[in-house]
Amino acid sequence: MMRAAVPALLAALALLGGCGENATAPADTESGQVPGGEPAGEDTAQAGDGVEVEMRDAQDQPVGTVTLTADGERTRVAASIDGLEPGFYGFHVHQNADCDPDAPDGPFTTAGGHYSPEGGAHGAHAGDLPNLLVGEDGRAEMTVSTDRFALGDLRAAGGAFIVHAGADNHANVPERYLDGGPPDEDTLATGDAGPRQACGVIGEPAATS
Repeated sequence: MMRAAVPALLAALALLGGCGENATAPADTESGQVPGGEPAGEDTAQAGDGVEVEMRDAQDQPVGTVTLTADGERTRVAASIDGLEPGFYGFHVHQNADCDPDAPDGPFTTAGGHYSPEGGAHGAHAGDLPNLLVGEDGRAEMTVSTDRFALGDLRAAGGAFIVHAGADNHANVPERYLDGGPPDEDTLATGDAGPRQACGVIGEPAATS
Protein backbone atom coordinates (compact mmCIF):
# COMPACT_ATOMS: atom_id res chain seq x y z
CA MET A 1 0.00 0.00 0.00
CA MET A 2 2.87 2.38 0.72
CA ARG A 3 4.28 1.86 -2.82
CA ALA A 4 0.84 2.68 -4.32
CA ALA A 5 0.46 5.84 -2.22
CA VAL A 6 3.82 7.38 -3.22
CA PRO A 7 2.95 8.11 -6.91
CA ALA A 8 -0.38 9.60 -5.87
CA LEU A 9 1.35 11.86 -3.33
CA LEU A 10 3.91 13.03 -5.91
CA ALA A 11 1.14 13.83 -8.42
CA ALA A 12 -0.70 15.92 -5.80
CA LEU A 13 2.47 17.89 -4.97
CA ALA A 14 3.09 18.58 -8.68
CA LEU A 15 -0.48 19.87 -9.08
CA LEU A 16 -0.06 22.23 -6.13
CA GLY A 17 3.20 23.55 -7.60
CA GLY A 18 1.49 24.33 -10.92
CA CYS A 19 -1.26 26.27 -9.16
CA GLY A 20 1.37 28.33 -7.33
CA GLU A 21 2.88 29.47 -10.64
CA ASN A 22 -0.47 30.87 -11.84
CA ALA A 23 -1.40 32.60 -8.56
CA THR A 24 -1.35 36.40 -8.31
CA ALA A 25 2.09 37.61 -7.30
CA PRO A 26 2.27 39.64 -4.07
CA ALA A 27 2.65 43.41 -4.30
CA ASP A 28 6.06 44.97 -3.82
CA THR A 29 5.83 46.25 -0.25
CA GLU A 30 7.84 49.39 -1.03
CA SER A 31 6.42 50.48 -4.39
CA GLY A 32 2.93 49.00 -4.00
CA GLN A 33 3.35 47.62 -7.52
CA VAL A 34 1.88 44.28 -8.53
CA PRO A 35 4.22 42.74 -11.14
CA GLY A 36 2.58 43.15 -14.53
CA GLY A 37 -0.24 45.31 -13.12
CA GLU A 38 -1.21 48.72 -11.73
CA PRO A 39 0.06 50.07 -8.40
CA ALA A 40 -1.80 48.39 -5.56
CA GLY A 41 -4.44 50.49 -3.85
CA GLU A 42 -3.88 53.53 -6.10
CA ASP A 43 -6.56 55.36 -8.07
CA THR A 44 -5.27 55.57 -11.64
CA ALA A 45 -7.82 58.20 -12.76
CA GLN A 46 -6.45 61.48 -14.10
CA ALA A 47 -6.59 64.63 -11.95
CA GLY A 48 -9.46 67.11 -12.39
CA ASP A 49 -9.49 70.01 -14.78
CA GLY A 50 -7.76 73.29 -14.03
CA VAL A 51 -7.34 76.94 -14.90
CA GLU A 52 -3.98 78.59 -15.55
CA VAL A 53 -3.73 82.35 -15.02
CA GLU A 54 -0.91 84.43 -16.48
CA MET A 55 0.23 87.21 -14.14
CA ARG A 56 1.48 90.50 -15.64
CA ASP A 57 2.90 93.63 -14.04
CA ALA A 58 1.93 97.26 -14.67
CA GLN A 59 4.35 97.36 -17.64
CA ASP A 60 2.43 94.41 -19.17
CA GLN A 61 5.37 92.06 -18.64
CA PRO A 62 4.75 88.44 -17.58
CA VAL A 63 5.82 87.75 -14.00
CA GLY A 64 4.53 84.22 -13.48
CA THR A 65 1.45 82.03 -13.29
CA VAL A 66 -1.23 80.89 -10.89
CA THR A 67 -2.80 77.47 -11.49
CA LEU A 68 -6.17 76.48 -10.04
CA THR A 69 -7.08 72.80 -9.79
CA ALA A 70 -10.23 71.15 -8.48
CA ASP A 71 -9.36 68.88 -5.54
CA GLY A 72 -12.52 67.24 -4.26
CA GLU A 73 -14.37 69.75 -2.08
CA ARG A 74 -11.36 72.08 -2.16
CA THR A 75 -9.48 74.16 -4.72
CA ARG A 76 -5.70 73.93 -5.07
CA VAL A 77 -3.94 77.24 -5.78
CA ALA A 78 -0.35 77.03 -7.03
CA ALA A 79 1.47 80.35 -7.55
CA SER A 80 4.84 80.80 -9.24
CA ILE A 81 5.90 84.47 -9.36
CA ASP A 82 9.26 85.91 -10.42
CA GLY A 83 11.05 89.26 -10.48
CA LEU A 84 10.01 90.76 -7.13
CA GLU A 85 12.11 92.15 -4.31
CA PRO A 86 12.54 89.79 -1.33
CA GLY A 87 9.77 89.97 1.24
CA PHE A 88 6.07 89.32 1.78
CA TYR A 89 3.34 90.38 -0.65
CA GLY A 90 -0.43 90.43 -0.32
CA PHE A 91 -2.09 87.91 -2.64
CA HIS A 92 -5.84 87.66 -3.26
CA VAL A 93 -8.60 86.77 -5.67
CA HIS A 94 -10.43 89.98 -6.67
CA GLN A 95 -13.99 90.19 -7.91
CA ASN A 96 -13.65 91.51 -11.49
CA ALA A 97 -12.00 89.83 -14.49
CA ASP A 98 -10.38 93.12 -15.50
CA CYS A 99 -6.64 93.85 -15.29
CA ASP A 100 -6.15 97.38 -16.66
CA PRO A 101 -2.62 98.64 -15.89
CA ASP A 102 -3.66 102.17 -16.94
CA ALA A 103 -6.80 102.43 -14.82
CA PRO A 104 -7.47 106.03 -13.65
CA ASP A 105 -7.41 105.05 -9.96
CA GLY A 106 -4.16 103.10 -10.26
CA PRO A 107 -2.94 99.90 -11.92
CA PHE A 108 -5.43 97.04 -11.78
CA THR A 109 -7.97 98.86 -9.62
CA THR A 110 -10.49 97.73 -12.25
CA ALA A 111 -10.28 94.27 -10.63
CA GLY A 112 -12.41 95.67 -7.81
CA GLY A 113 -12.37 94.47 -4.23
CA HIS A 114 -11.64 91.01 -2.90
CA TYR A 115 -13.79 88.14 -4.14
CA SER A 116 -16.34 87.73 -1.36
CA PRO A 117 -19.82 86.48 -2.34
CA GLU A 118 -20.79 86.26 1.33
CA GLY A 119 -19.46 89.71 2.22
CA GLY A 120 -17.68 90.37 5.51
CA ALA A 121 -14.48 92.15 6.49
CA HIS A 122 -11.00 91.35 5.23
CA GLY A 123 -9.56 88.17 6.66
CA ALA A 124 -12.87 86.41 6.04
CA HIS A 125 -13.19 87.12 2.30
CA ALA A 126 -13.41 84.01 0.15
CA GLY A 127 -10.58 85.39 -1.99
CA ASP A 128 -8.17 86.05 0.89
CA LEU A 129 -5.02 83.95 0.61
CA PRO A 130 -1.71 83.77 2.51
CA ASN A 131 1.05 86.24 1.68
CA LEU A 132 3.54 85.33 -1.02
CA LEU A 133 7.07 85.00 0.34
CA VAL A 134 9.71 86.09 -2.17
CA GLY A 135 13.21 84.79 -1.55
CA GLU A 136 16.56 86.43 -2.24
CA ASP A 137 16.43 85.06 -5.79
CA GLY A 138 13.30 87.11 -6.50
CA ARG A 139 11.03 84.08 -6.76
CA ALA A 140 7.89 83.09 -4.88
CA GLU A 141 6.52 79.55 -4.99
CA MET A 142 3.40 78.76 -2.99
CA THR A 143 0.72 76.08 -3.04
CA VAL A 144 -2.33 76.28 -0.82
CA SER A 145 -5.63 74.39 -0.64
CA THR A 146 -8.83 76.24 0.19
CA ASP A 147 -12.49 75.39 0.64
CA ARG A 148 -13.54 79.05 0.59
CA PHE A 149 -14.33 78.83 -3.11
CA ALA A 150 -14.97 76.05 -5.60
CA LEU A 151 -13.22 76.16 -8.95
CA GLY A 152 -16.54 76.00 -10.83
CA ASP A 153 -18.00 78.89 -8.85
CA LEU A 154 -14.93 81.06 -9.38
CA ARG A 155 -14.81 80.27 -13.09
CA ALA A 156 -18.49 81.19 -13.46
CA ALA A 157 -18.20 84.40 -11.45
CA GLY A 158 -14.99 85.60 -13.09
CA GLY A 159 -12.30 87.42 -11.21
CA ALA A 160 -8.58 88.11 -11.11
CA PHE A 161 -5.56 87.33 -8.99
CA ILE A 162 -3.70 90.35 -7.62
CA VAL A 163 -0.21 90.61 -6.14
CA HIS A 164 0.06 93.74 -4.01
CA ALA A 165 3.09 95.92 -3.37
CA GLY A 166 3.24 95.18 0.37
CA ALA A 167 2.47 92.57 2.99
CA ASP A 168 -1.11 91.83 4.02
CA ASN A 169 -1.80 91.99 7.77
CA HIS A 170 -5.13 90.20 7.24
CA ALA A 171 -6.90 92.94 9.21
CA ASN A 172 -4.85 92.40 12.35
CA VAL A 173 -4.52 95.67 14.26
CA PRO A 174 -1.38 97.53 13.08
CA GLU A 175 0.88 99.64 15.30
CA ARG A 176 -0.89 102.90 14.50
CA TYR A 177 -3.88 101.70 16.52
CA LEU A 178 -1.94 100.96 19.71
CA ASP A 179 -3.07 104.30 21.15
CA GLY A 180 -6.71 103.51 20.48
CA GLY A 181 -9.14 103.94 17.63
CA PRO A 182 -10.89 101.41 15.37
CA PRO A 183 -9.28 99.88 12.26
CA ASP A 184 -9.75 102.14 9.26
CA GLU A 185 -11.23 101.38 5.86
CA ASP A 186 -7.91 100.28 4.32
CA THR A 187 -7.33 97.68 7.03
CA LEU A 188 -10.87 96.32 6.86
CA ALA A 189 -10.87 96.17 3.06
CA THR A 190 -7.37 95.11 2.06
CA GLY A 191 -5.22 94.48 5.12
CA ASP A 192 -3.04 97.49 4.22
CA ALA A 193 -1.38 95.53 1.43
CA GLY A 194 -0.91 98.68 -0.63
CA PRO A 195 -1.00 99.27 -4.41
CA ARG A 196 -1.41 96.48 -6.94
CA GLN A 197 1.66 95.46 -8.90
CA ALA A 198 0.62 92.32 -10.78
CA CYS A 199 -2.69 91.00 -12.07
CA GLY A 200 -4.05 87.97 -13.92
CA VAL A 201 -7.57 87.35 -15.22
CA ILE A 202 -9.12 83.98 -14.40
CA GLY A 203 -9.90 82.56 -17.82
CA GLU A 204 -10.42 79.36 -19.76
CA PRO A 205 -9.55 75.91 -18.41
CA ALA A 206 -5.95 74.87 -18.99
CA ALA A 207 -5.36 72.03 -21.45
CA THR A 208 -5.00 68.68 -19.72
CA SER A 209 -2.94 65.76 -20.94
